[in-house]
Amino acid sequence: DVVKIDTGRVDGDAWRATHVVVSPNLTLRYRSIVSREPAARAEFDVYIDDGKLHYVKEPCGEEDITDRFFLHVVPDDIDDLPEDRREHGFDNLDFTFDERGLLFGGKCMVSVDLPQYGIARITTGQFDGGGRVWEVGFAPGTRE
Repeated sequence: DVVKIDTGRVDGDAWRATHVVVSPNLTLRYRSIVSREPAARAEFDVYIDDGKLHYVKEPCGEEDITDRFFLHVVPDDIDDLPEDRREHGFDNLDFTFDERGLLFGGKCMVSVDLPQYGIARITTGQFDGGGRVWEVGFAPGTRE
């Protein structure tokens, strides 16, 4: 199902438009995610489901989605990381809301695929030019 349409132009007269298609499937997916307890609560509630990390916020508006998200995943085995990330000890999967998120009906939802290796810890949140705006850390399978 199509859930989001992005269009625009990137030259000197750059513009962008986004339209979210609020289908019954999107509504069911949202309800399914929030029907469980989140793995962590913060500015966004964070859920793990079927190899994905979901960020959910309600009510939510434009002011909640301007800051970039950080997502740092620490593997059970450091050798599962790409070689250039091993010295850091975590996978850096940062993203913007526009890349992965949907804003619809006063709700925000972001879904990110998690790496396919065993995960020891996840630290995530949002940051701006002054540093981290909010953050939460947790081990999958626990509640914090």
